[in-house]
This record gives sequence, structure tokens and C-alpha cells, in this order.
Amino acid sequence: FVFTDIVDSTRHLEHHGDVNWQKLLRRHDELVRRVTGAEGGAVVDHTGDGFFLAFPAAERAIAAAVAIQREAAGDLPFEIRIGAHTAEATSLGENYRGKGVHVAARIGALGGGEEIIASLETVAALTGVRTSEPRSERLKGISEPVDVVTVDWLGAS
Repeated sequence: FVFTDIVDSTRHLEHHGDVNWQKLLRRHDELVRRVTGAEGGAVVDHTGDGFFLAFPAAERAIAAAVAIQREAAGDLPFEIRIGAHTAEATSLGENYRGKGVHVAARIGALGGGEEIIASLETVAALTGVRTSEPRSERLKGISEPVDVVTVDWLGAS
């Protein structure tokens, strides 16, 4: 699962104005949807300035996150934070529920602008993905700490 969020979106809305902000959001949304589809993922939910995405494999999720950050950095005047976590969840039609979804969302909230934060279990078996050293994070509402890493999307292959 992947969660994306525009950092400081309200500040950007105020700065750019309603009309220009809507144009920027359309570009953002088109980018996220295009990259997600190209990596075999699906948009589960979209809430104004963020997306909840599902992918068939961690490798595809991380590839999409890297592509989103790279394109956004060159094309959009704001930063995006992205969180990724591999977990089982209950499928309800086109939506998902369960602890793993909550963990993924909380991991996404850890990130700053232009960051991809992933659970260690998501990237542990992937090759060609450079990450920071793991760190243990306490996530709101989750009883056990989760080991996470920052994905190096600038140098990732």
C-alpha cells in the first residue's frame, strides 16, 4: 500500500489562489494516476491532495513512488511525501481495510517533503533500492514500533 500527500497544501492553495491551485492539483492527480497505472497499481481512494494506492508487489509500489517523486520534483511547485508498507488487508470491493492499511497511512505521515518512507519489510527483499539505515518508529494507534527506512529516490535505479 502507498499513501501520498502534498506537503503544506493549504499554504500552497493560499499562495497560488483557487484557480491556479486547481490546475496544479489536476497536474498532480494526472501524474499520480498515470504512474500508478504504469506500475500495475490501482487508486483505492483520493482525498483532495492525497492518494491511497494499492500495488500487486512491493517492487512496483517502490518503483511508482520513485517515479512520482522524480516527476513531481521537476514539474510541480510543491513537495510530496510518500509512505509504503506491505501488508495483508481485507478487500472490500475496490477498497481495503485492516491494520496494514493504518500502518501504511501512519508511515506516510512520517515523511517530509520529497521523502519516501517505507517499512523495512517492504524493501528488505528488493534489489537495486538504496535506503537509509533502519530506524524504529512508534506510530499513532499501533502498539508495536515499526522499523522504517527512507528510500533514496534520487539515486535509486
